[in-house]
Amino acid sequence: MTEHPIALPDYLAPPRKRGPKRLRMIVVTLVSLFVVAALVAAYLWVEYLTYTQAAEDSLREGRIVVGAHTDLHDVSDPLPADISEEDYAAFWAEPALNTPDTLALLDLINEEWEARLQENMEYTYSGVADISDADKRANAQAAADEVAEFLSHGTVQAAKRVVYEDLAQLSRETCHRSDLVHVMYADDGHPIRNWITTDPQVLSLQAIGDQEAEATALVGKVYPDAFEAALPHFCEFPRPPESSHSGDMELLDSTTHEANLLLNPVRTRPNSEGQLLEDDYEAFWNSPVMSSPEVQAYLDRIGEEAVSNYRDQAAYIQDNIDQIKDPAVREHAQQYLEWVLDEAARDNGRRLAVGKVYEDLEAYWKATCTDEPDGWLHSSRIKRNIWNSRLEPDFSPDYVDSARSIGNEWSEATYDLAMEFYPEVYAAGVDYYCT
Repeated sequence: MTEHPIALPDYLAPPRKRGPKRLRMIVVTLVSLFVVAALVAAYLWVEYLTYTQAAEDSLREGRIVVGAHTDLHDVSDPLPADISEEDYAAFWAEPALNTPDTLALLDLINEEWEARLQENMEYTYSGVADISDADKRANAQAAADEVAEFLSHGTVQAAKRVVYEDLAQLSRETCHRSDLVHVMYADDGHPIRNWITTDPQVLSLQAIGDQEAEATALVGKVYPDAFEAALPHFCEFPRPPESSHSGDMELLDSTTHEANLLLNPVRTRPNSEGQLLEDDYEAFWNSPVMSSPEVQAYLDRIGEEAVSNYRDQAAYIQDNIDQIKDPAVREHAQQYLEWVLDEAARDNGRRLAVGKVYEDLEAYWKATCTDEPDGWLHSSRIKRNIWNSRLEPDFSPDYVDSARSIGNEWSEATYDLAMEFYPEVYAAGVDYYCT
């Protein structure tokens, strides 16, 4: 009788011996996988370095270009943000602002400003040299050369705006008797400033540099008469009398301070710091998209809401006014608040609306050109697309401030309207800002 071997089930059978061929196959597979993984990692690393270098180049280019725009604006006798050309010309026509000492002070500020910019140009050109991309380097070089060319002519005119803003602040501090430390007031309300304790901002400027002693001497000669000449240009109403009632002057100061917070956005012109060149700024606002019915309707909506919000805020200010006991002081505060509201309501709040929309867009452009994109530890209006490394704006409701108000329903509807054209107007202006 022939014996047949018993076939065991697989789970009871002893493991088969693996020969050297099988082992070689495993080793080859593992090595192949390792090589593929290494190649993929190397490719991704090269891509990362390429994108990183491109991002760094873009940041350097943007910062140099935007900085050049601002520098050229600052040294070209810029119009201050809160005054018209006619009123600015009238201010500088005052005899006290055209004396030899005044002109010497302006020359000194301009010379020091020019010297500071000349020093900064060394760092600017160093930044240009660090840009790897040829096109970006050429664009940054052209922006830096434009500033250098301007400086080479010795025509820096930055001082008038500096002195104007200084005298404006010193004057406005007296309009409502806000400054009681460095100023005494005559019986008729005229301010008498103590120039020993007053520290004009012009002497704190970095541009003064090593010429502080000479500048201090010139300010001492120029500012007392210049201050007197400036006073009529900055106070909208006669100064109030000093109240004999306790707390009245504190209430007046609080009231006018809150009113000024409302006034500042009305009085400040967009692009007053010159991030966009003047021709580019006009071209942007005259572009087809900014002239479209959708944008104009949006500006109307924003303006109407801003004026309404101003009236709501004024109601809280009115509570302080009503507590002032002295009739003349209370009347002064009332007149000033009503004047501020009238200024805000002019053109149905269009100036406020233009400022809000431009502030939105300028924040996006600045983030694109000069800031790091959104990251783990840094939130930004601009995010980097992980697939193509391009910078893209994040039009989140958190960043579109012009569409934000007290009412959620209004804000949501306004945000939806903004999204109909914000991507397009962002694209229409970003090249003006960054190049």
